[in-house]
Amino acid sequence: MISSTRTCARCGQSFRAYGREYTCPPCRKPKRDPKLGIDELSRRERQVIALIKQGKTNKEIAWELKLVEGTVRGHLAIIFRKVHVRSRLELGLKAIPE
Repeated sequence: MISSTRTCARCGQSFRAYGREYTCPPCRKPKRDPKLGIDELSRRERQVIALIKQGKTNKEIAWELKLVEGTVRGHLAIIFRKVHVRSRLELGLKAIPE
């Protein structure tokens, strides 16, 4: 593939582009929101965490909270991002007040 030198559309820095890239690699990385954290959890997210700590599956959590299983997966994705964990195990081990 042929590369060319371009100027980043966000920061103006020159970078080597391959194909249709218009931003440099540092500008392409998602930025973490430092404000997100345990204090930012909603009531429903805290309920999901409490049920995960009891060892319940997504299906069991959905049944208990009267949700669809996909909604539980969505809540978990948001919780993982807010609490900065990558798995249910990490979430269960983290000291999070209920």
